[in-house]
Amino acid sequence: QRGAEPDSVDATAGRPPPEAPLQTAQPTEPQGLPQAPAAPPTFYLSLNGEDRTFTLQDGSVMGQAYPGSPATVQIPAGVNGVEYVHRQHCRFEYRDARWRVQPLDQAPFNQTFTNPTRVNRHLVPPGTWHLLADGDELRLSGVSFHIKII
Repeated sequence: QRGAEPDSVDATAGRPPPEAPLQTAQPTEPQGLPQAPAAPPTFYLSLNGEDRTFTLQDGSVMGQAYPGSPATVQIPAGVNGVEYVHRQHCRFEYRDARWRVQPLDQAPFNQTFTNPTRVNRHLVPPGTWHLLADGDELRLSGVSFHIKII
């Protein structure tokens, strides 16, 4: 065909496509893997009137020092009022981002619970959990402690 315009030709035909700019992959958190729980804040009990501090861990049991006692934190002889603290007086736990205390029922130890546990002068019945906060006062029978959580 004369006078007809030639078919247009794609100038890029036969050439490889232009290279896309390089992109760096961003690190991502693995999906579906459990995250390690955050460590609880450090929990200290300072013995009122004395220069003694006890560091407690999640699950610690506190009581009067006694040979063979399974209490993980033991209040030594010579502390005023310790003779009224049970050998396994209370348990401490860190749950739901809060520290708490539970006076232990003494029946499993063939004893009756006669010596009270108080937080800020409020009686905490055996077997119940009570939330603790920095600055609270904890009293195990006649032994008083100041709570420090950091």
